[in-house]
Amino acid sequence: MIKCRIVRGPHPDDPNRWYWQAVTYGDGEQRTIWTGWGSVEEVKAALAPLLMGMQAAPSRREDRVSTVQDLLEVWLAWQLGQPNLSEGRKLNSKKEAEHVAAVIGDVLILRLDTTTLTEYQRVRLREGASTGVIRNEISTVIQAWNWGGERGLAPERRLRRPRLQHKSVRNDYVPDLVEFWKAVDALPDSRPWARTMLLLLGATGARPSEIAALTWEDIHWRRRTVRLDGKTGKRLAVVSQEVLDELAPHRPDPATGRVLSVSLTTARVDIRKILRDACVAANVTPFLPMSIRKMVENAMFDAGADPGVVSRQLGHTPEVSLRHYRRAKSARVDEVLARAGIGTRPDGNVVSLAEHRKAKDS
Repeated sequence: MIKCRIVRGPHPDDPNRWYWQAVTYGDGEQRTIWTGWGSVEEVKAALAPLLMGMQAAPSRREDRVSTVQDLLEVWLAWQLGQPNLSEGRKLNSKKEAEHVAAVIGDVLILRLDTTTLTEYQRVRLREGASTGVIRNEISTVIQAWNWGGERGLAPERRLRRPRLQHKSVRNDYVPDLVEFWKAVDALPDSRPWARTMLLLLGATGARPSEIAALTWEDIHWRRRTVRLDGKTGKRLAVVSQEVLDELAPHRPDPATGRVLSVSLTTARVDIRKILRDACVAANVTPFLPMSIRKMVENAMFDAGADPGVVSRQLGHTPEVSLRHYRRAKSARVDEVLARAGIGTRPDGNVVSLAEHRKAKDS
């Protein structure tokens, strides 16, 4: 049996070519037989001689899946084909499986147990993952395990969930515009895609995953809009001319393919560390890429935008906007109270209660 998968890409010079790895499975082991760049058709052509030269040997079904990564891949392929699951659930399952495979993907199925999951939890906590995220990732492993046990791909013994360790690692800090631009200016020159991603995040208030998937065809230069496709559906977001002017020199001819030169996973995962290092270099409080979305929303509200305008730009309802995103700072509240005259005596012919009583008694 030969299994071929994408391990890196797309290629910087050709978005239709990826770096592939072909492996064979047998006797509980896997062996790499081919790697290289290519499109789907090129890979098929390269593997055709290998397939023809292989002798068909009977193998037990259990031998086709030997590691945790193998089990997650076949389970995920099955789950992605289920019509009753939402696209958001499928995307979350894919991200959770990627995190698990990166840490314990090489562990043999026969050796997977609660102790392994406990160690996985410790590794993810050190990486900065929250308890809730880790809980979902372990649930993904157990779901794949139970699914595989029903099909003879995993042992039929019960895989117990480890006791979750609670550690507060949530970073809720929302920067202001000055802090954001200091961090952008501190980005390393070796990662130009990171600057592009942060500029677009700061200009549109988009989710990081939306910018990671953005293509050149999604940018309308004359109208100054970008077409975003996120968990709430497609929408148009307005972008400043200043950001478009900085993107223009990097636009290919013809303007096709993804805007960022790295894979979707790299864009979503690596940007967190790159931004954190830039914040340290700029001497500002570290913040997450998702906090930029809240920064944009707060700035729009402070500028006098109504919830409808904010919701259209950011792609959620006014209720979600006000409940989960809007975080007015104390200075802004103080400014509004002073302008409204709250807590101060208004000018004009207003008599205090003590003076009124004194005049009445006399």
